[in-house]
Amino acid sequence: MPYNPHSPPDPYILPSVKIDRGAIRFMLGGANMMCPGLTSAGGWLPPAEEALPAGSVVAVHAEGKEHAAGIGITKLDTEEMKRINKNVGVETVAYLGDDLWSLKTL
Repeated sequence: MPYNPHSPPDPYILPSVKIDRGAIRFMLGGANMMCPGLTSAGGWLPPAEEALPAGSVVAVHAEGKEHAAGIGITKLDTEEMKRINKNVGVETVAYLGDDLWSLKTL
């Protein structure tokens, strides 16, 4: 599809993962996202056929929220996150309300 400067940006340009409600306050404090917050009932990782490799830039959505709460980089591939289910799964790069998110212009 050709670029159209008049169309709104695609909010789903990045692959996404979802954290559970318990991890939201940590995300908004700038913490990295741990695997249990991504693999719990409120979290979500893509299915095996759409697995993301380690080093993927992802939008981090939060349980019960419409828009992404942060941007991060996967430290493990998503299948490893499900299997190991401990340690850091996504390194937080930017999050809702941080200095970068609050910039009016670049």
